[in-house]
Amino acid sequence: MSINILNTGITSMMFIALFSATEFLKHKFKLPVELTRKLVHFSTGIIAMTFPFLFTHYIYVVSLCLSFLCLLYMTKKHGLLASIHNVERKTLGSTMFPIVVAFCFMLSYFKNDWSYYYLPILILAISDPLASLIGKKFGNASFRIFGQKKTFAGSFAFFNSTMAILITTHFIVGLTPISIVGMIVFALIVTATEAFSVFGLDNLTIPISSISSLALIQF
Repeated sequence: MSINILNTGITSMMFIALFSATEFLKHKFKLPVELTRKLVHFSTGIIAMTFPFLFTHYIYVVSLCLSFLCLLYMTKKHGLLASIHNVERKTLGSTMFPIVVAFCFMLSYFKNDWSYYYLPILILAISDPLASLIGKKFGNASFRIFGQKKTFAGSFAFFNSTMAILITTHFIVGLTPISIVGMIVFALIVTATEAFSVFGLDNLTIPISSISSLALIQF
C-alpha cells in the first residue's frame, strides 16, 4: 500500500476523532459553540502541520481537503456537528479552512518553499483563535467593521502571536528568512487584514495576506 494512501487514512481518522471528541465535549459539558469551534480550528491547523511530512504529492492533500469540505457541507445541511455549525452569526469560516489548506499546500509544493504553507496555517491555527478568545475576555475597547464587533485587545493579541510565530520560524526553525523589520511589516499587514475581515472570511483573507506579504518582503 502506498504510504500516501495509508497516511490519508490515518489523517482522516484523526479528523473524525477530533470532530467526535468536540461533539462529546459540547453535549456532555454544555460548552459554548464558539469555544468548541476554536478548539477544532486550532486542532485541525496543528494536524495540517504534519501534511508536508506525510504526503509526497499535493493530490493526496487536495483529495483529503475536498472530502472534508463535502463532510462539512453535508453535516451543516442535515443539522449535524453542532460543535462547529451551531453559531448565530453568519460565517463561512469552517468551509474556508480545507480550501485554504489545499491551496497553501499546492503553492508551497510548486514553489518548493514551505514557508508559504506553514506561516498561513500557523497564523490561522494560533493567532486567529487567540485573538478571538482574548478579544472576548478583554474586549472593552472595541470598534465595528461592517456591523461586526472587533476589539483592540484581539488585534493586539493577533499581532503579538503572529510576531512570535515569525520569530520562531526564523530563529529556531530557520524557515522564514526575513528581517525583523520585515516581520513587523508582515504582522501589521496580516493584523489589519484580520481586523477588517468579517463573516468568517478571515480564514481566506489571512492566508492571502500572509502569502502576499511574504512574497513582497522576500522580493
